[in-house]
Amino acid sequence: MIAPLVLAMSLSAAIGPDEGLARIQAKIEREHPQISHIGGAEFDALPKSDVIIFDVREAREYAVSHLPGAVRIDPDATPDELTALYGEALKGKTAVFYCSVGRRSSDLLAKSASALSELGVAASYNLEGGVFRWANDDRRLMQGDKETSHVHPYNWYWGRLVEDKDDISYRPD
Repeated sequence: MIAPLVLAMSLSAAIGPDEGLARIQAKIEREHPQISHIGGAEFDALPKSDVIIFDVREAREYAVSHLPGAVRIDPDATPDELTALYGEALKGKTAVFYCSVGRRSSDLLAKSASALSELGVAASYNLEGGVFRWANDDRRLMQGDKETSHVHPYNWYWGRLVEDKDDISYRPD
């Protein structure tokens, strides 16, 4: 019998980052058919003055890099916490949620969708492929107030989905 860790490692080597992210995205969409997803090109077309970007990762991940203008919210936040913290700012805006690959952000968006609607959020989306796809597409990332190419991999297993392994970092610069 093949050890599960060896099997996972061999399978991850056989699946490239883009294919792996596409499979994860398809699974997320099956699990959360009630939420909308947005790709990078569609995100770029949104008027940034009308968008609030939520980074749904741990503080240590956010410290390494995040999308420009993103605010971090705990992955375990409740809809009540989200609305208490950002309710007034969200009225009439578009909310875009992301995490490493889209799982945690989809979960938070799915459980918060009705609360966001009640607040008067214009639209809400999960960013397809999360920060990993964003980094793989060589899009702009920030570490504090400076640009960076680094991305926190979450752990070794998920980090396989980051194309440029030199961009992986567990700590801020």
